[in-house]
Amino acid sequence: MIDVDPRKGSAELCPLLNVYGSRKGVTAKAGAEMPAGDFAFDGHGPHGKVRVGVERKRVKDLINSMRTGRLGGHQIPEMLKLYDYGWILVEGIWRGNPENGILEEAVYRGWREVRLGSAGFSFAEVNNYLLSISIQSPLKISRTDTIHDTALFIVELYKWFQKPWSAHRSVNKVFYHPLPNRALLTKPSLTRRMANEVRGLGWEKTAAVDTYFKSPVEMICATEAEWRRMPGIDKVLGKRIVRAMNTGKEEEE
Repeated sequence: MIDVDPRKGSAELCPLLNVYGSRKGVTAKAGAEMPAGDFAFDGHGPHGKVRVGVERKRVKDLINSMRTGRLGGHQIPEMLKLYDYGWILVEGIWRGNPENGILEEAVYRGWREVRLGSAGFSFAEVNNYLLSISIQSPLKISRTDTIHDTALFIVELYKWFQKPWSAHRSVNKVFYHPLPNRALLTKPSLTRRMANEVRGLGWEKTAAVDTYFKSPVEMICATEAEWRRMPGIDKVLGKRIVRAMNTGKEEEE
């Protein structure tokens, strides 16, 4: 089931999601208002169930939320809190004017400058903002041309996450290791930052650590059995973690 925010900007896609989804056994339903994101659903991640969120932005919506600070100051931080995987989906056909770089959107038989009131914008301003999000945060940026493309994208994204993680074989020889120095836009907890210093844990595993332990003290005092309850922590790593927490050393001398 794809959850749909009932407000304008997302609710109008619900019928399309059900039309396209009916061919693939996917349904969508508008429910309660979401703190962030227009569409959300559960799926399979590398270590179990994950929550996926999609924020739909048409080009003028994107520019307005950039200028007011709502996107960077509220929506992105909330999406990072709520979702394990998040997308900003920019809808519309737009470009930089080849002569002056002014941002333009497609209209019947041509292009028109994108304006909010009297203000115009450059392609570079918008494109660089999206680049900053995609490079400096875990959020992903995708573009669609029309509302129909957007609905199809969300349906296919939902179907992708319904497969077990191990079933995705297109890039099965590529290993992805999230980097701890990426800008998360929301400051990681002290518990997570401390755990990340233990060799073998890695930034990805520390997300489960942060959820399991309520404080750094609780983490430091945990037993090997408690550590091994978390995904990806076996007997060897569990012993290393407990040794590091108790002695400040990761290997026996």
